[in-house]
Amino acid sequence: MSVKRSFVRLVWACLTPVVAAAGAQGHEWHTVAPGGRTRCAFDTPFEFWVSQADPARIVVYLQGGGACWDLDSCDPDRRAAFDTWIDSTDYSQRRHGVFDRASAANPFRDQTFVFVPYCTGDLHLGTRIATYRATGDSTGGLTIHHAGYHNLRAVLAYLKSRPVSPTRVTVIGASAGSVASPVFAAELGALLPAADVKQIGDGGGAFRAPAIRTLLGRWGVDSLLASLGMPIPATGDPIVGLYRAAAARQPRIRFAQVSTSSDAVVAAWLRRVGDDPGRVSAYIDQTYTELRSAPLCFSGFVLPGAEHTIFWRPEFLTARIGGRSLAEAIDREVLRRPCPSETSQREARSLDRGDAAFLFAYRAKPDMDAAFAEGYRRHLDWHAQRGDSLSWLAWTVIDGPNLGTFVDGAFGIRFKAFDDRVDPRGDAEDGARNVTAFANPTSRGVYRLRRDLGTAARLEAGRPAAMQKVVRLTIRPESVRSIENALRPVASRRRGRGLGYAVYERVSGGDGPALMLIAQLAAWADLEDPDADPSRAVITGLGSAVVRVESEIWSYRPELTYFSK
Repeated sequence: MSVKRSFVRLVWACLTPVVAAAGAQGHEWHTVAPGGRTRCAFDTPFEFWVSQADPARIVVYLQGGGACWDLDSCDPDRRAAFDTWIDSTDYSQRRHGVFDRASAANPFRDQTFVFVPYCTGDLHLGTRIATYRATGDSTGGLTIHHAGYHNLRAVLAYLKSRPVSPTRVTVIGASAGSVASPVFAAELGALLPAADVKQIGDGGGAFRAPAIRTLLGRWGVDSLLASLGMPIPATGDPIVGLYRAAAARQPRIRFAQVSTSSDAVVAAWLRRVGDDPGRVSAYIDQTYTELRSAPLCFSGFVLPGAEHTIFWRPEFLTARIGGRSLAEAIDREVLRRPCPSETSQREARSLDRGDAAFLFAYRAKPDMDAAFAEGYRRHLDWHAQRGDSLSWLAWTVIDGPNLGTFVDGAFGIRFKAFDDRVDPRGDAEDGARNVTAFANPTSRGVYRLRRDLGTAARLEAGRPAAMQKVVRLTIRPESVRSIENALRPVASRRRGRGLGYAVYERVSGGDGPALMLIAQLAAWADLEDPDADPSRAVITGLGSAVVRVESEIWSYRPELTYFSK
């Protein structure tokens, strides 16, 4: 061990009692030091902390802090990529966000907290002692105790020994902790069969690098999961595999993920393991799509920005998503929402699957843009208060012939859902007061998603990117069949490549047959490579069959979007 590291640990050993006492005094935390096989990476003691409140409802928070897989990433004297020991930063993370008991907006404020610090560099799941050496060095090296799972086992034993058996446990995993959180939730479900268990991953939606599988093997995680009856598949994304394995063992758990679309920390980690840092948004989309199609209960949330993890920050209580606060969305869509049985899940997916899309466009009256936005928010509140089952996505056209137009739409529903929508008369009256009082309707269209002609269905999944390229094709009636035949092989070739796009067939709202292509863009830079633009590949070769082509760019407005429960 270096002199530098020894000095830092000596200083911290002197300061720890002072900091721990301050934390306990200000936030009523007490320390549990389980001993046994628990430890941090450099063989220092492990501990976790508990803040008592309702004994029947417990939040287990698995802290994040990077990972360690070679000499460079493990050695603090080099470029250590993980939290190496428990220090003042770990204490400071127990003060805000979900830990803020004074905020009425916090759905966790009355619950008991168990904060599990991270200091093992193995995503909380390691079971091995490893020695990392420089290339060509056969002696010496740096010994790391990847004891993350031993630490989690101690937390499980503590929860099992509590005098009041929990009726609800929510596992929140931040960053590295988000990877372990579905596994820990499944273990809890087996340990406490009477408890309602929820899982929320914070900041881990883009962990899809191929290196993940190698690292899990290096830390002994693959062997561990097999011994727990939760082996992950040999192919496919291992993080999605963890969720599938956890759900197979405990199908009643509701799983969730919260991510930011341009997470800078995850981007830096992707670069470090040799992956593309620009793939953050695409990886989130891919992970959420796979989890939504898997046989498990899953809710996915995406916030704008580059911040990494939010549940421990004050912003957890102020961030907004889909026209409401993130805290409220988590409360309604995760904490209060049960996970149905596997049979009823399949039935619900079959009944809820719909390909209808209803689009509306408005243009604000002169000097009324701000008034329109505020009125539209009030109209969304009207829908929310009545429990509208339809979700409404919103955009502003920022380029093209309809520049400045506001567009909203409901996607992925059955046509019958529009017959059954909540209080149509009241909707119209509230819309007149709060929407059309400040803007003029300019168009309305009804479409059907053609899954066979596109490569993705992100709007149906409630996952718009920051921008959309929208291309409308007016086609000759006699050419409809030939155009469909031309588009299918294009979609087949482009699935998994470039920008994901969906194709919609117009049902009403215009003259003659027409198709609308919507491609998802993270930023303008996505248009740098012409070959990556799906509209170019779609249009090429259609020739005289297309009467007119019109394109524009939409900017997604999450603050004016409403997601149903």
